This record gives sequence, C-alpha cells and structure tokens, in this order.
Amino acid sequence: MVSYAILTCRFRMLMLILHDLSIMSSHICRKGYMEKSELNSFARRLRYAREELRKLKQSELAEKANIPATSISHFENEEGKRKPSFDNLQSLAKALDVTTDFLLGRTDDPCGNTALDEQLYRDVKNLSEADKAMAEALIKQLAERRQ
Repeated sequence: MVSYAILTCRFRMLMLILHDLSIMSSHICRKGYMEKSELNSFARRLRYAREELRKLKQSELAEKANIPATSISHFENEEGKRKPSFDNLQSLAKALDVTTDFLLGRTDDPCGNTALDEQLYRDVKNLSEADKAMAEALIKQLAERRQ
C-alpha cells in the first residue's frame, strides 16, 4: 500500500499540473470572450470564432470541418436563413475548438468553462497516460475518503 506522504506528494504534483493547465486554458479562452453587442446571432459567433479566435479563412474552416466552403458562407450570412445541421454544427465547433453552446449563444465563453468538472476534463485530456492513471487513482481515493 502506498504511504500517505507519497499520496500527498503525488496529489500536490497533480494539482500543480492541473493548475498550470487550467491557467493556460483559461488565458487562451478568456481572450476569446465576445462583447455583449456581438452575441446576438449564430452567424456572428461563427464568423468571430473563425476570424478572431482561429484566424482561418472560410475555405480553411471548410476543409477542417469537412463542409463545403459555400455552406460556411451561407451560415455566416446574417441575412440568410440557412443554419447548419446538428452534424455540421458539431463539425464546426470541433474544427474551431469551441463549444456548440458558444456557437448557439448559450454561453459567452468559447471554451465552455462553466463548471469545474468540465475544466478538469479538459485538463486531464492533456495529461500523459501515466499522469491520467495517477489522477484517476487520487480522485478515487479522495472520493472514498468522503464516504
């Protein structure tokens, strides 16, 4: 069995890693917040994410999302009536590395950092397999202590 001191040391190391990743992710996402006046349409959000956050041309986004460039143009047209299908919405969000909630106007944060568990999920995705196993073991032990 692993000693308490070793677990404490591992936990502190994990928390430092998660904290550093959280700061990096938070910094990247926070500079992506939109002004309130820009928040009113899917077309504006899509264009904002493409141009301002990811610095992509419509053709580049189309290639990344595997959607015709003409569709991107139609989606970004505020006067138009075309909206993406659910599959296209997911493809656009993935290609732009934003949440579908951001594109749909449900949150103002492109990265969707609305809850601690979502942030931790994003942070853990960037860990090595060994660190993920360590994090899982620590979280299980912490959860067991609460019971």
